[in-house]
This record gives sequence, structure tokens and C-alpha cells, in this order.
Amino acid sequence: MKKKQARSPRPNKATPQLKRDHARQGTELLPIRMEHPWLRTGKILFLLSGWFVSLFLGLLELPSKIVSFTSNAPKATEAVSSWALNYKMFVGRFSSDPSSWKELNLIGTEEKQKDVGEIQLDIGYDGSGRFSGEIVSKSMESGPFPWSRIMIDGKVNALGAFSGNVWDIVSNQRAVYSSFKLEVEDSQKGTLRLLPARNGDGVFSGPIVLWPTDFEMADGASGKRFDEMLKKSWERYKEQGGGVRERPVPVDESK
Repeated sequence: MKKKQARSPRPNKATPQLKRDHARQGTELLPIRMEHPWLRTGKILFLLSGWFVSLFLGLLELPSKIVSFTSNAPKATEAVSSWALNYKMFVGRFSSDPSSWKELNLIGTEEKQKDVGEIQLDIGYDGSGRFSGEIVSKSMESGPFPWSRIMIDGKVNALGAFSGNVWDIVSNQRAVYSSFKLEVEDSQKGTLRLLPARNGDGVFSGPIVLWPTDFEMADGASGKRFDEMLKKSWERYKEQGGGVRERPVPVDESK
């Protein structure tokens, strides 16, 4: 007859041999605990209860978050509306001459009057918060500038602040002559305040108020100092033997 194979002792029961081995080594025999099914179920219920508590607390905070959104939404709408208003305020013709204000010249004539303001702007909106146009500066007529009517460009940021540059093409490259900022001076009258980055730069003499106008923009003029430099350069060129030389007219001796 076959002998039955002895079963190995269960790990949670300490056999006499196992006790003797631990006693010989001087170590303590710790019982091995088996996890019961009800304990595993309790852990799952504990985790689920934590998730339900978090969900419940989130639902409690939801009304306050909705109130916060509804209270902040008008402010955000106001900021966007303010930007849209400012964007329109910067478009059109402007002059530093108060007498050119369009509200003072409601009776139109067939022929537009010429703008005589020290600073004249013509600004158009290109989209994406960017602007471009022209400027006439009387200060440039006495400076070393080729012409007093040149280009401008600028942009409006999310807060509605306008920053721009005065520039021209020199030697086939963009040359910035001055920088400035525009602020809404009076939204009812449509006036703007121009703030140059540096006073006395030859383009702007200082801060100035601009009035919306329908007057025709001046044609501009070359700077006096620029004309003087051209004249001196031409005279120096002729002194060095340059210039156009007159050729003698050939005489017909057959006559």
C-alpha cells in the first residue's frame, strides 16, 4: 500500500520543530495573521466613504463657486467692453488744434478746411489690436527730417492702453523716430491725450490733447535743417569738381 504524503504544516501554525529552531536562534516567533474577507470589505467601504465625503464637500462648495463666477463675470464683461470702446476711440482723424473739433464745425462745406494743428494724426484699425496711419508734426518741419508727414503704427493691449511708433523708411530700412502712448482724455468729446516717450525729440514737444476732426490733413513739408544739410552737401560736391558740367555747343562751320 502507498504511504500517504505528509502535508506541510500551515504557515499560520507553529510546529514544535519551528519553535525549537527559533528558541535555538534566540529569535521571537511571530504569528502570521491571515486577512479575513470581512476586513477586506471594510477597507473598500472605507475608501468609498472617503470618495463620497469629498463629493459631498464639493457639492457644498458649488454654490459659492457659482456666486463667485456670477460676481466676477460682470467685471470681465466690463473689461472687454472697455477694450472695445477704447479701440474705437483711437480710430479717425485727430488734431491738436481745438478749433478743428468736429463738434464746432457741424455745418459742412464742399471744400474741407486744412488742418493747422501742431500734431495731426490719421489712424486706422488693421485688426488684432493693431493700428496704422500717418502723422504730421510741425516740429519736424524745423528739424533734420526729410519730411514732416510720415507713418505711424501701434497696438492696444488687453487693458486698453495704446502704444505707438513714428517711423519712416531710411536706406531701405525702417527707422523709428519716436514712440508715444495714447490715452482717452474725454470719452464724451472723443479727445485723446498723447504722451511722448521723450519730450523734445524733434517730433513731439511734450504731452498734448488731440481733438477729433474732419479737417483735411496737411501735406507736410521738408525739415529746414534737412534742406540746409542738402544744400551744404551739394555745394561741397560742386567745390570738389562734381556737379553737371556744361558741354560746348558744336558749331557748324559749313555755314
